[in-house]
Amino acid sequence: IYYGDEVGLPGGPDPDNRRQMIWDPGKWDLGTLSLIKRLREARRELVELRRGAWSIESGSGLVRVKRWGRRRVELVGNFSGKQVAVDIAGTDLIMGRDMERIELGPYDFALVVS
Repeated sequence: IYYGDEVGLPGGPDPDNRRQMIWDPGKWDLGTLSLIKRLREARRELVELRRGAWSIESGSGLVRVKRWGRRRVELVGNFSGKQVAVDIAGTDLIMGRDMERIELGPYDFALVVS
């Protein structure tokens, strides 16, 4: 992530990724900023996101499973370009809700702890 990505500033491949920072919060994508903050907090709070081994399963989406102790953290990404339903039990840290099944839109993801 380059500076400005967390607020949705435009850019492209190097060197276009290094545009001047826009400091006016009225021009920021606050939804993207909120997401980055939630992901940062999840990484800080969950040792599973900093240590341990990944196991990877793939199918209609991509499921990455990481375990530490008795807790399980799953990053489920949908790279199919179409709506995908995934059976997964736990708490979605992005949306802040418990679930047993999730519908992921194209190129969407969920971070789930169980």
